[in-house]
Amino acid sequence: NVSSASLIGSSKVNVRAGRVKTNGEEVDQYFDRKSGKKSLQSEGALLVVPSQQDCVAEVEPLHRHSHVDHAFDTLEVQYQQQFSEWSFSMATNQSILLYGLGSKASVLTSFGQYLSNEGDVVSLNGYDPNIDLNHFLDCLDELFCDGSELRNNNSQSSSGKSNIAARVSNKGLAKKAASIAKMYASTRSRPLFVLIHNIDGVGLRNHFAQDTIATLTTNSRKDGSPLIRVAASVDNVNAAMVLWSPQIE
Repeated sequence: NVSSASLIGSSKVNVRAGRVKTNGEEVDQYFDRKSGKKSLQSEGALLVVPSQQDCVAEVEPLHRHSHVDHAFDTLEVQYQQQFSEWSFSMATNQSILLYGLGSKASVLTSFGQYLSNEGDVVSLNGYDPNIDLNHFLDCLDELFCDGSELRNNNSQSSSGKSNIAARVSNKGLAKKAASIAKMYASTRSRPLFVLIHNIDGVGLRNHFAQDTIATLTTNSRKDGSPLIRVAASVDNVNAAMVLWSPQIE
């Protein structure tokens, strides 16, 4: 089963003159203002600024004749042929990291579909600046551990043995992740694949977030192999130098 445990941010809108305008409408209005209604004349030459629609109409035929889509489809098929090898690597104490120019979302999503035949799959949108790892861990707990970690924290809180502020602090996240991972390994037999789009996103690029993700894998070992396995994409070419310590790697 493929499920999603990401936080979706609301669309950005601008309010002007008592009316809500989306970014798309403002772009259209900008090009309309810059369209043929307004022209520039210099030394007898008349220059007409094209509209957005004119630009699209000009570029589309060039894009079709370039066969770029076919080239990308061929490249993605080549990656898909390696999915079985990637899956084997994840079962042998390794993680998968996609890097390079362009979007890796399509390849990572296709890989998730492939992995759904072997275990459960959750997707985390790291590019969302409002991502909340504490909420993500709560989702894992409720979906795969029957909320045992949440009930345990609530019982400790009611007996006065737990500090709520410490529980949701950065250091507390790793402890919470370790508890959930151990519970998963003790009660489950199928692996859980965590797909992270942009592991170097604003909300995940700090040391505490990376340590929490690493804790999920290292504490879910069963028969010598982690049951919680991570596949991610990264956009920053220097991610290895700025994100990970040798312990997290």
